[in-house]
Amino acid sequence: MGYEIFLLPRIAEAWHRTGDHRLAAGEGLSATARVIFAAAFLMTAVFLSFTTPHRPWS
Repeated sequence: MGYEIFLLPRIAEAWHRTGDHRLAAGEGLSATARVIFAAAFLMTAVFLSFTTPHRPWS
């Protein structure tokens, strides 16, 4: 759901500029791919950190 905040406005901008829905989808994906990948990578890293065993402080 959160990725749509980045993706859909870029697609809409490209569609208003070109009028071609396929081109707009491609441009939107290419414009936001780096941000979406970085966010997904960080979420995965955080979730994996919850699965690792933690040692109690001695």
